[in-house]
Amino acid sequence: MSDNLQEAEGAGHAGCLVGGNSHAKEANSDAQAIADAVRGDVEKHLGGGVKEFVVEQFKTQVVAGINYSLKVRIDLGKYIHIKVFKGLGGKEPQLSGIEKNKSSGDEIGHISAL
Repeated sequence: MSDNLQEAEGAGHAGCLVGGNSHAKEANSDAQAIADAVRGDVEKHLGGGVKEFVVEQFKTQVVAGINYSLKVRIDLGKYIHIKVFKGLGGKEPQLSGIEKNKSSGDEIGHISAL
């Protein structure tokens, strides 16, 4: 088994089709940690700080690393969707896309690149 596949499986992606998106999942501490790692970059793109930064749902996509698509609550009733790439081998997460003006009912879909 390749090192990349082993690392993806170790991150909870066993059985995922490489390149395909997972179904939306409820947030967990791993998803929150990925979001927290890019909060500063997100705030720069939004033009300032946010009151909250709470992941509510997420999807993953196994590529040459893992793309995380996250639904993040930034204030009461205000949401954004962000895409974060985390390369294999312990690389730092990088913000790669953001969708503003989302609501709690919006499903996580395609997130445009920065």
